[in-house]
Amino acid sequence: MDGLERLEAYIKSHPELLKRVLVAAAILGIGVPIVLWQIRSSEEKAYILFTNGYYYYKNQSVGQSHNALSQLVQLYPGSKFIPMARYYLALNHLLAGQYEDAISQFKIFMDENPKHFVRERVYPMWMAAEIEVQRPHVCVDLAEQFFSEYSGGSPAAAEVLYRKGVGLTALGRQEEAAACFKQSSEMGRDGNIFANLAFYAHTARPSM
Repeated sequence: MDGLERLEAYIKSHPELLKRVLVAAAILGIGVPIVLWQIRSSEEKAYILFTNGYYYYKNQSVGQSHNALSQLVQLYPGSKFIPMARYYLALNHLLAGQYEDAISQFKIFMDENPKHFVRERVYPMWMAAEIEVQRPHVCVDLAEQFFSEYSGGSPAAAEVLYRKGVGLTALGRQEEAAACFKQSSEMGRDGNIFANLAFYAHTARPSM
């Protein structure tokens, strides 16, 4: 038995090793179309697509990330990776300036995942997208929904209040906006960029 035959025999006797090798190859982008069919579990295939999508997103390869995550959503709608796939699809759209598409993904995510831990983070990003498409009233409504779901002690509260203030300013509701900026700034400016922004927005309005 030569070296290749011994290797084949070893792989056959250790099927889990083969799966791990194939998953690693797919994650690294090595022959993804070739190796996918060899992995029997659809959840493993979903995992590969999600990992690739996340990897490309972190490297700001928006198109490639979108393709991988879109395949995951289309091919494996029942996968446990679907919620985070939609989340990163929305982030890809934000990076590309495709605000309506981002909002669409945020809406689906929120409708389908009433208890997901990422919901808390989705609210302020969704609010920012609504400001970009000039729907400040929706931004303000989302802030109200956020505080009905989370307390003021949420890590995202300062940002939500800041963005609510921006929305209220766009609606001409200056006094309410000033109150939001003040409340946000009082949540602590150390290391919180949005509390800092709210502080400067508030102190820039001495008449309020």
